[in-house]
Amino acid sequence: MKTRIRFAALLLGLALCATGCSSIGLRDRTVVLPTPEPALTLTDDAAAEAFTVQNIDQFAFQTDCLSPGGTRTPIGFAEGGLYIVSGAPGQDLCLKRVDPRYGFYEEAADLGAIDYNDIRLSPDGRYLLYDETDRENGVISLRLFDVEAGKSRLVYTCPWASSLLRLDYCFSGDGESFFCWLTFNDNTRIWDADYEWFGGIPTMDEDMDRVFGQIGAENLPLNEVLRGACREGEAETYFTLETMEETPDYAYGAVGDLGAAYQKEVLVSADGSRMAITSYTPEYGRTCRIVEDGAEDAAESERYTALLQDGGELLQITPDAVLGTCVRDGDYLPFLGRGTGSVVYWTELSLANANLIDLRLAPDGAHILTAEYGANGECVVCLYPLDAGRQPMQASRRVLYQSLQEYADLLVTPEQDRVVVLSHSYLLAESEVAEAYSGDKYAPTPRASDASALRASFIATVLEM
Repeated sequence: MKTRIRFAALLLGLALCATGCSSIGLRDRTVVLPTPEPALTLTDDAAAEAFTVQNIDQFAFQTDCLSPGGTRTPIGFAEGGLYIVSGAPGQDLCLKRVDPRYGFYEEAADLGAIDYNDIRLSPDGRYLLYDETDRENGVISLRLFDVEAGKSRLVYTCPWASSLLRLDYCFSGDGESFFCWLTFNDNTRIWDADYEWFGGIPTMDEDMDRVFGQIGAENLPLNEVLRGACREGEAETYFTLETMEETPDYAYGAVGDLGAAYQKEVLVSADGSRMAITSYTPEYGRTCRIVEDGAEDAAESERYTALLQDGGELLQITPDAVLGTCVRDGDYLPFLGRGTGSVVYWTELSLANANLIDLRLAPDGAHILTAEYGANGECVVCLYPLDAGRQPMQASRRVLYQSLQEYADLLVTPEQDRVVVLSHSYLLAESEVAEAYSGDKYAPTPRASDASALRASFIATVLEM
């Protein structure tokens, strides 16, 4: 019997050798995760299914790089990677790249300790913009950090004129250009710095003297929007608002407030070719200027200025469309304007009917993405195709995602292969900050000077299309 077993074992060994099989010893090995196949180019027949959710990945994270209210943080997405920023003002600023499929992350950049006022991340995660205040010399510096090169460069400087003014900035959607401008200051961190530097709260007359006397308005971009290329060079004047006067009488007498006199909100199209600037004038109130390649389109400006009255707001500009909300018949209605055609009002998506939180025109211009409140207070992200008349097709409404977490932001990649929904989970803080922030949206906002004590928890949900 033993002889037969030995003979059988010998035959098995010969068979394994003949088939080329070999034994594998137990030892540590690197596991290579599968790489997804590249997305197929959609045909016209499949275009209707462009926003069909194929997979959902989530990544929960905490960060202390927060907006003044503590409910938003910069994010970016490119080539399957989610980019998140950590580091409060004065602490180490770090950019991480996350694979949301498996939760793996790596450090994409470490900028060291930076005492920044505010920060922006390009949509593709390639660049960071941040501004710093030099208190000794009274200068605001805007710097751009190139993640791939691992270094930053100075792209713009201007005098630190007043606590009522701050430098604001943004990227174009393709991450190739950046824009900056002076506007009304709503960042309490700058207020605190100005209080310390000035030795108290400056009066309006003292502010005016600094802007129009000691500094000189000619050294300030009070009426300008500047543009620069991310790859090289500095910011240069792109457009000047001619009707905004650079005089104390205008800022103090006609408008009555230095900050409000030069307050601007700027939207930029994905390719950086088109811009919408909302500002204030004593004669017309809120005014809109539509700028294309550095020149104003007067007819378009007049059209959207009329829609801004009584609480209207512009939400998005594309190379051929403007999306916003306006007041009609006592309700807030979204509207869409394209070219010289008439403006289309979306009555079925009014705030009363749809409980809208946010809405975006998709890169293809044929779909609308919305964030809405559901029946039980949940956040619902929906998709509406547009019909031939540019009206959302309510019957074709498709729910892409829903969550009980508070909505924070929505990002759509240019290829439309990913939709990233950012949810604000909760705020972590030291005891004195926790008392000031109860979680209720109407609670007092934490002071920016306490930013080092704040950390917020977010959930990034990546919908793969």
